[in-house]
Amino acid sequence: MSSRISTLLTVLLLGMGMFCCFAAKTNTVISIRTNFAPQAILSSSELATVINLAKQCGAPDVAEVYTFNNYHPSSFFSIGVKSVEVTRGRKVSFVTVQIDREKWTSRELRRSSDIFKSVGDFWVARGGVTTNVLTTFTVPGGTARVRLSDAVPLPTADRIVEAFATGKIRYTDKIKKEELKGITLSQPIALDRDHQRFAICFSPSQWSIVWVSFTLDTDGVTVVSIDTLVS
Repeated sequence: MSSRISTLLTVLLLGMGMFCCFAAKTNTVISIRTNFAPQAILSSSELATVINLAKQCGAPDVAEVYTFNNYHPSSFFSIGVKSVEVTRGRKVSFVTVQIDREKWTSRELRRSSDIFKSVGDFWVARGGVTTNVLTTFTVPGGTARVRLSDAVPLPTADRIVEAFATGKIRYTDKIKKEELKGITLSQPIALDRDHQRFAICFSPSQWSIVWVSFTLDTDGVTVVSIDTLVS
């Protein structure tokens, strides 16, 4: 499970929108929402360059541009670009692009990167463009949007999300129950399957994700193990 966590952390947080912790504003010139960390603010011309680069990478209709600490604590910042969301039934899709610049990272990082596209000081590494497809679920108090693996059929996913959201949960020991205390279990962000077990992911804070391995039966779910990563 640890390799799964390290691989998906950046993707999940980009898809969620790490910009949520910063004050939002709308650029009145191009009507694109911007959310910048105080230490990483883009000028109007820099914003235009970033939007142009994102379009070259497959995000033609840009909705949001934000800056964030990719590692915490760190003085390094990255830029995230999110396209306009497209909704088809219960599926919501959008593209996210992670853009870096020497000013907020390092010249060494740029030299060592496998660059996909670049404009001036800004570049996108290969793997920095993600097509996000989320599935919506009705849960108590609202809606959950989940990155759903192809290994989990939608009817099964409905049962799992409903079980966690309504407390149909058993634990192999009391320690695991304590580990999940304080986490909003009605708001998973990803759901996967590995052989006989399932894995569901939660993000209790901006800098952490929790993968819960469990089994499913007619009475609900049984939590088997929990892996937590703090970035």
